[in-house]
Amino acid sequence: MTTDGFVKLPRTMLEWGWLDDGNTLKVYLVLLLSANWKDTEWHGIKLKRGQLISSYPTLAEKCSLSVQEIRTAFSHLKSTGDITVKTTSKFSIVTVNNYDIPDGLADKSTVNQQTGNSQAAVKQQAVNRQSTTAEERKEEKEIKEKQEREEAAAPPAPVNSSKSFNSAVTRADLADKYGEENVLLYECKYDSWAAKKGITDFSNMYGVIAKWLAEDGIAKPHSSFAMDDVMRKIIGRYKSD
Repeated sequence: MTTDGFVKLPRTMLEWGWLDDGNTLKVYLVLLLSANWKDTEWHGIKLKRGQLISSYPTLAEKCSLSVQEIRTAFSHLKSTGDITVKTTSKFSIVTVNNYDIPDGLADKSTVNQQTGNSQAAVKQQAVNRQSTTAEERKEEKEIKEKQEREEAAAPPAPVNSSKSFNSAVTRADLADKYGEENVLLYECKYDSWAAKKGITDFSNMYGVIAKWLAEDGIAKPHSSFAMDDVMRKIIGRYKSD
């Protein structure tokens, strides 16, 4: 992910079904801005243009929303085919469907051309909601096999209660010590673990993550990323229009 460049938004978005839902709009814009603009690879996972790896806790912090509000926004966006989500035990791969359509629409000058593209977008959304292709199944299999190899090599330490960890630690502390990418990966792990355990209180999440990072001997990578300032500016500019 990079903070370079820009994302175009078509005027037809003024007719978008979730425009009046502030939380869903904010989450969609953050996903659109955070998605990779070209095919890339992250931790051995191949990501296509328009895809990103994220978690509910990460998005909750970026959007200043609760985890439950992020879940609701995801439910909205998935129901209308705006995004597709593949969830594993460690992370979620989010695909912003029709990622390239805003660019095409932004270059059109007439209402008829915009309407035609909008109809094409609806048709594409229907295609995206169809059953998983053979290529996607192969990719999911590769991800699952990679997970199993990693878990076999270094199984996570058992956790009996999140309340047994230091509640004073913050996400900023962890990002500074271990790097943004590592914190994101472990947030995804925590989100999956909490879902399996039925945990809804995330107040001590970073205390648990700090324990896991320390036990796994995770080192800070050479580079990291941060998009909060750019996203706030663009979201603010969109609302002002």
